[in-house]
Amino acid sequence: MLSRITPSNSLAQSVSMLLISLTSTVLAESSPLLNTIAPLQKTATVAFVVTDLKKPAHPLLSLNESIYLQPASTMKILTSIIATDSLNHQMPFKTQLTGYGKQEKNQFSGNIVFEVGANPAFDDNGLDHLISTLKQKNIDTINGDIIMTKTHFDSVERIPGLVWDELDECYATAVSDISFNSNCFIATFNNVDGKIHMDWPQKNQPVKLDIQLADDCHDSSAANTHFPAYGYGIHLRQNPLKKPETLRGCWSKDLNHIQLKRSVHQPESALKAALVSSLRAHNITLSGKITETSVKPKALRNISWQIREKSPDLYQLITKMLQKSDNHIAAHLFKESAYQSQKRRASWEDAQAHGQHILQQYKLDDDEASIVDGAGLSRNNRITANQLQSTLIKIYQTPKLKKLIKAFAHQDAIDSTLAKRLEAIDTPVYAKTGNLKGVMSLAGYIDPFGKHPKAFTIIINGNKSVGNEYMELERTILQQIIDM
Repeated sequence: MLSRITPSNSLAQSVSMLLISLTSTVLAESSPLLNTIAPLQKTATVAFVVTDLKKPAHPLLSLNESIYLQPASTMKILTSIIATDSLNHQMPFKTQLTGYGKQEKNQFSGNIVFEVGANPAFDDNGLDHLISTLKQKNIDTINGDIIMTKTHFDSVERIPGLVWDELDECYATAVSDISFNSNCFIATFNNVDGKIHMDWPQKNQPVKLDIQLADDCHDSSAANTHFPAYGYGIHLRQNPLKKPETLRGCWSKDLNHIQLKRSVHQPESALKAALVSSLRAHNITLSGKITETSVKPKALRNISWQIREKSPDLYQLITKMLQKSDNHIAAHLFKESAYQSQKRRASWEDAQAHGQHILQQYKLDDDEASIVDGAGLSRNNRITANQLQSTLIKIYQTPKLKKLIKAFAHQDAIDSTLAKRLEAIDTPVYAKTGNLKGVMSLAGYIDPFGKHPKAFTIIINGNKSVGNEYMELERTILQQIIDM
């Protein structure tokens, strides 16, 4: 920065830097919280803001609040506002079968259009409901094709800015019109008489094993790069760029089996296979083909019927997104918001522009921020603690948004990301967690429905062990915020 100071502004810059230094010193001497986080600042940039929600004009405490950092999953707080303002609250996603043709006795002659509609909750149960309802129409034979549509999103199904070796993991699944079982499957590996056998449901997604058995594969140190299975007697690494996909590594002879959550590479192929099985299970014969199209079918006549599978309501989806940090839901809410706004296939750039537009309406936009994916997975995301804190305050102050607070993770929410972390803290805490390699974040509310409500934002970007270092201090940090 000093090399860019010109003679005309160097004195002002020097005075400003001196004032900041003096202010920080005074705050550090007067704030137990700043003293607590001082060890983290040796290897990380720590930004935080604490605000009394009854007097939100001036923060109780702030540090590095204007620095742009990776927010990890606290980005989902912004997504909750974008989705709330963009999507139908009762039925944000529409999944449906539409029959075009006519029925004579037990035969339907014509084509069936199958629109999953980017519904992130569509699964085996939803598919069974659609096909069983079709069967209830006394249809035993379909003389025509089933056409699956992909008209909501563009063809870029992975979040921009993902790390390459995350592409096979279920927390980074394909974001597609066709979402089926969260575009995730379980792969089971068994050690049978010294050989590794696998149950790999995705037949169109071949995998090759190069796993060596050994007396001991345990490694208690943390992995510096991503591994699908690490420690506890196994040390597997993946190469998703090699075809067929390769899993190689070390497997302890004492380990019997493991299960891995794997991302589906081609969601449409997975749904086709499931659709064939479901039709067979309900004794329905399809004479034609199952095809897919990214172009809306031309207006067809003779609509015979339409079967609809309801998605969960928007609040249910947002609650799962916030409490369980569900990336699949977050990415679909983010991109679908743009689709429903512009009524044409949405790209990631469209979703980014739409998100900024919604935030601008609440005066929460920042032209210098980088909001890429809505889930917080992209390493290209950059926001400030100030923007995130302003979002929390706006949610608290805005009647139609305040309901979102109860959707945040909290101590009493079973299976939420905070269910066990804050057991020792009696004061209600509603917050969104965030965690990536080298990134730790937490943002939310202290006692938001009580007498002393506060909002707080913590974003930490640092070395590979910053998450563990923060977790050792988290309860102390939150208790100090409560005591302010």
